[in-house]
Amino acid sequence: MKPLPTPTTLTIGAFAKACRLSPKALRLYDELGLLRQGGFACAKPPSGF
Repeated sequence: MKPLPTPTTLTIGAFAKACRLSPKALRLYDELGLLRQGGFACAKPPSGF
């Protein structure tokens, strides 16, 4: 059985699907500086707000 990918090996398509965003949106957010390594919003637990 093939092991599941770790967060460091996700493709942009797989990450976009996990975040329920399009790859195009993720690229735009990256260009705008909204994404930074280790700080992806969908990887954080919900804050309750």
